Amino acid sequence: MDAKAFNRWSSEGIKVEDPGLIKYITIAPRIVPKTGAKYAGERFHKSKTFIVERLMNKIMVPGHKSKKHWRSSGHCTGKSRKAYDATEKTLEIVEQKTKQNPVKVLVKAIENAAPREEIITIEYGGARYPKAVECAPQRRIDIALRYFVQGAYGKCFNSKKTLTSALADEIIAAFKLSSASQAISKKLEVERDGVRYYKKRILRFGTWRHPKDRSIEFEITPEVAQQVADNFMAGIPVEAPIVLTHTDNPREKVGGVKKFEPINIGNPDVDGLYAYFSVADDNMNKNIGSKEKVPGVSCWLDLNYKDKQTDKSVGAVVKHVALVNHPYIEGLGGFESVSLSEEKESEKFVPLVMSEVKIAKGGSEMPKLNELLDDLKKEHKIDVVQLQEDLKVINKQIEDGDLIKKADAPILSEELLKGIKTKLELSEDTSVEDTLKRFTEKFDEVLKLSEKDADATKKKDEEFRALQLEMTEMKADKAISVLVEENKVLPAEVESLKKLYVKDEATFTELMKARTAPLVELAERGSVSSEEPTQEDKEKEQKYIDEQVKLAEDEGLAPKKK
Repeated sequence: MDAKAFNRWSSEGIKVEDPGLIKYITIAPRIVPKTGAKYAGERFHKSKTFIVERLMNKIMVPGHKSKKHWRSSGHCTGKSRKAYDATEKTLEIVEQKTKQNPVKVLVKAIENAAPREEIITIEYGGARYPKAVECAPQRRIDIALRYFVQGAYGKCFNSKKTLTSALADEIIAAFKLSSASQAISKKLEVERDGVRYYKKRILRFGTWRHPKDRSIEFEITPEVAQQVADNFMAGIPVEAPIVLTHTDNPREKVGGVKKFEPINIGNPDVDGLYAYFSVADDNMNKNIGSKEKVPGVSCWLDLNYKDKQTDKSVGAVVKHVALVNHPYIEGLGGFESVSLSEEKESEKFVPLVMSEVKIAKGGSEMPKLNELLDDLKKEHKIDVVQLQEDLKVINKQIEDGDLIKKADAPILSEELLKGIKTKLELSEDTSVEDTLKRFTEKFDEVLKLSEKDADATKKKDEEFRALQLEMTEMKADKAISVLVEENKVLPAEVESLKKLYVKDEATFTELMKARTAPLVELAERGSVSSEEPTQEDKEKEQKYIDEQVKLAEDEGLAPKKK
């Protein structure tokens, strides 16, 4: 006769589905699950202990829990008989609520709640960083059981709820993969707060000016982007860290680039150099996931990098990518959450769907012409390309005289007529007149769909530009109001400076840096007044602004207008 747990529940038919836990969960039942530390002197002795007994042992020794020593920590007082009775009563409640074998429910709950990874702290260069590591199988089971018991103690402490009821609820919630279980919520928290991976465009193709010397121009082409990707795959440089600012300080490192990918499909809103990278900083991951605190990216690009081993120029490389508030190249789009595939050795990434991801410039992801034609062909059974070819054939037939009118009904060649009927899915009995009529209707539908799509795109682009202009004007008002309060700008200058801000923000910023004390000079001319400025005053102020702009251009503080 097979033994049963507590002489009530059999383990027959119970299987451990998690391959990593098969050797570490013992389901051979015992009538009295208390061995008295029989295997304590052996290695992996806990793996030979009946899983129900391990739960009972955790009730007696729940383990340390943060700083809440007064709830559960170390050894609990009382006899082992109390833990024995509590375990039996818990399984009884589980059986009543689930109508299933409670031992089977417990095993499945442990499989669901056992964490796959943990976060450890490593020290590098005097700084500490979190790092995700895999969790050992036996420790996975211990952690799951510990969280079961600690969650139950927390719910029944200073409450009318009993330990057995709270523990049964914990096990059932974990069995159902519900976050109501502390073990499940802790597992999700660790996996959520660990290392995350993102895909982000870090460079756009085009010609740019050097951020420190505006007289120097450099060009980012698809060839440069491919060169960066190839060098990184070849280990040049060894790593491209993700830092919080442009620095070599290891304390600012929060992750690293895993892969560079150049994309060049002829769409300026998408084309550029993309980076797949990890971020292990909790605060930065929260900022990336929020809508208000999303950072930008700015990379350190070296177009003529010399390999440190060979001392030969290898071309373009990216030394690091910085997460900053004000990136030098704007309009790079948002962050896209990605995940490592199962092919870890190849380090391929599989993009995940994120509804928050948007294309920054252009405001919309419009389908390409080929995609639109494919959709028309699959969904609406309209082959635009073939229709255009058929129309050309008809026009050719008319020009050659093969297509003529007789009794107001055109006569087509049998081969052409048969081809049109097949494309339009018409019966063979359909008349020539009806065939051409249906052909014309189909072609008109395609034209209307194309015109509608073009109108929608144009309208959306206009709305985006209007919104962008409105936001720029709001930023201009805010920036200029601060300067007015600091007594650096006269009220009469507000409108002119606002137009300058909207037209060229960089010139406005450099002009404000170059300005010393404009109010003092204008005050000596008698221009400061609470009354409405006259046209003469406005002309003087505009002349003064033009002089300041020219002075900034001559000193190299602002780019010269072409």
